[in-house]
Amino acid sequence: MTTTIVQTRGAKGLTAAEQLMLAGLIEEPTVAAMDERYSAPGEGAVADVVAAIAASDAKIAETEETRVLTDAARVGAEAVIDSGNAIVAGAPVILAARDQAVAAASMFEDVRVQAGNLTEQVETLNPIVADSRDKVIDLYRLSAAEAGAREGISQAVDTLSGGVSALSQQTDNLTAQVGTLNPIVADSRDKVVDLYRLSAAEAGAREGISQAVDSLYGGVSILNQQASDLTINVGELNTQVAAANVAIARLNRDVPAKLPPSHTIGTMIFGGIMSYVQDNTTPKTYRTIFALPAGVKRVRPIYSTGHNAPVHIGKAAVAAISSAANFAASGVTWKPALFDGQASGIIPARPGAFRRDYLANDWVDVASVQRTDDLNALPLIVVSAYVPDAANITMLGTSAGPFYLDWANDPTRPHVMRYSNGDCVTNPAAFTSTTNRSTSPIIGIQYELVSGEVLTIAAAGNSITEGANATVFGNSWFTRIARQMQSDFMAVDRVMLAWSGNDMPGIRNEVLDYYAFCERARLVPPTILFAPNASPNSLPATSAAPAALTKAMFDSQYFDAVVMVRAAKAAGTKPIIWTILPTNANTKIYSNGTDSVRRDYNKAWRDMGPAGVLVADMDAIMSGPQDANGQATLLYASQAPGGDGIHPNDQGNDVMSVLGVSAVRQIMPSIGLVAGALVA
Repeated sequence: MTTTIVQTRGAKGLTAAEQLMLAGLIEEPTVAAMDERYSAPGEGAVADVVAAIAASDAKIAETEETRVLTDAARVGAEAVIDSGNAIVAGAPVILAARDQAVAAASMFEDVRVQAGNLTEQVETLNPIVADSRDKVIDLYRLSAAEAGAREGISQAVDTLSGGVSALSQQTDNLTAQVGTLNPIVADSRDKVVDLYRLSAAEAGAREGISQAVDSLYGGVSILNQQASDLTINVGELNTQVAAANVAIARLNRDVPAKLPPSHTIGTMIFGGIMSYVQDNTTPKTYRTIFALPAGVKRVRPIYSTGHNAPVHIGKAAVAAISSAANFAASGVTWKPALFDGQASGIIPARPGAFRRDYLANDWVDVASVQRTDDLNALPLIVVSAYVPDAANITMLGTSAGPFYLDWANDPTRPHVMRYSNGDCVTNPAAFTSTTNRSTSPIIGIQYELVSGEVLTIAAAGNSITEGANATVFGNSWFTRIARQMQSDFMAVDRVMLAWSGNDMPGIRNEVLDYYAFCERARLVPPTILFAPNASPNSLPATSAAPAALTKAMFDSQYFDAVVMVRAAKAAGTKPIIWTILPTNANTKIYSNGTDSVRRDYNKAWRDMGPAGVLVADMDAIMSGPQDANGQATLLYASQAPGGDGIHPNDQGNDVMSVLGVSAVRQIMPSIGLVAGALVA
């Protein structure tokens, strides 16, 4: 039989079954059974693989990546032909190749599903971006003053649209690649199955299929990387969309951009210097209680630190209390205080030394309640905030002493600060501390009155503005202005921007930083700003090292004062400049009679009054007789050896506050107020 086969067909004309029989691997009866399936020369396993090569060659023209894969399959198939269907014992390897191909097909199916999901994400993002663009277009009608904000948001939305379009194209390309590869994988899987059925092992086929599977895995790797890149693009796009939505939310708030001063919205910022290092290594919840000048219907807590790194507010809440006896805030209803719609917020790092930055909540609809302990007492609002940062944080106050403790017992405007370990915002009952503190990141609050009007006055400066020599630190001439005018005719509140020890550039930064915050957070700015025309901290002299004053020393301070005036006017605030006070020789000695340079500088500012800058001449009312060196003395300051000859005492702060009230009254007509009532 064997001889007959060779003679009649020739070696190259043998069927696969006949070749197996010749090799002695199958019995002769099997030849007939296999020939029944592969009945003619050229058919059988070789014919099947040749057909696969033809199909693969047809796909070369579709994509370069497909060509690489099909070339690999063709090489494997040619190896099968060239091997002459050499038979080896390799069935387990063929089986593994089949399993790998099946797994590859499964992987491609997963990638295809992922691409479909990405397409759905793009389709979801498209209407969001379109809606964002529509909102920006609507906001074009607000005012010309918002042009900058509109342009920025419009550009952001256009960028997002381009990103979505590019992402959509990438997804389409990825889907097309998957669609092209899927039939190749399926076809390869079918061929592996057929080849496995031919015999127990075929070395050439095993080699070819192995190469094909390796190529398939290479394709899968490339495709997976593309899918990963596409996922990253989606994440970046989501981030951009979120940022645009935040910006749009700010524009959509219920007050216009770069808000002007308001007679119905007031602000109270209590603290000044921020150089106390608070141990927050065990994260704490801080509470601050504010006594507000009138009934309110909603509030915005304000946060600040002097820290050189961002400080996180994990969550915050607000409540109204009816009695000073309930400083523990037990039994009250807390409302969440959000940050641009989010539960947490970040106080930015200070911009530099002797500077602070701020953070504000969104408006919280918390109405004040009638006091039960004293019907005539001012309403109380309590703010609670959890700081999760386990670190030492530079906050309100100094290490020199507990400056602000006395305010907890103030008879008219108590200001109470406490803290307790852990997250007591989530669980308010866990706040058990009854100890009043002198520091907190909660330093202020903006509020809208239920009815009536409020006048907000801000002050920049140094320790003189903070009231460093007053019996109660912080009860300075500036604070007394608000208190006197509150009892006079209307609600008046104050924004303390001063930082003890600041020189004139530092005072300038106090003003610029706060107005930048007001614009960024859409906070209503103050109606009036007090600022000095110079700072003694910018003058080099001391009692131990006398120095002569020069005009150049004041020229640079003049620049800083003008910057503050312009910043205030740009925000709609009315600036009042007050003249630098004299200093006693026990603190600073201005040699060679050069205190006259300071007095001449003050006179130049007084002469500016008709030019549109209101000047409160504090120097004139606080200057005493000149000493033998021609240096004016400071009235109402301790004259004892080693005493304070630079900060006014309580009497001096009272005198300065009277002049301050007079200056505010001069401005009232220009802001729609007269001495005691609003202009109808």
